[in-house]
Amino acid sequence: MERGRVIEIIEAYGGSPAAWPEDERAAAERLAMSDSALIAMMNDARSVDRLLRDWACELVPASDADADAAADRALAEAYRSGAPRRWWMRAAFGGAIAASLAIGGVLLSRPDAVPGPAPVAQPKVQVALGDLSGEDAQAAHDMLVWGNVFTPTPEEEMVL
Repeated sequence: MERGRVIEIIEAYGGSPAAWPEDERAAAERLAMSDSALIAMMNDARSVDRLLRDWACELVPASDADADAAADRALAEAYRSGAPRRWWMRAAFGGAIAASLAIGGVLLSRPDAVPGPAPVAQPKVQVALGDLSGEDAQAAHDMLVWGNVFTPTPEEEMVL
């Protein structure tokens, strides 16, 4: 192990050998302990490590105006930068409303869903294939009506 590599390790990983790369730790520690300049460098790095640890653990009071201003600036910057927003919550809420309206519309538009007397006569529908009556006429009528209201996309067709 060269002295230059030990200096790189101390600068990158700090003054504690426990934080150094495991495969180089033993050799670097032996060389560092035999050189007084490297020992001094390790002590300086340990004091920087302590300062950083203490700074990271320091609590900021909630009433501190500087902290409030910093939080406001961070939020404004996040908004300006187009940071990910919770768009999916709005989409889910809108989808739930749309689904509720669609289900309500289907239930209320079907004659068999509304209580009351049964229809007297089945509608007769003129189509390109000829005259239809009974269940075929009702099916053709439903296809014409619902085809104009809801036309699924190819992706929706796969789901249906």
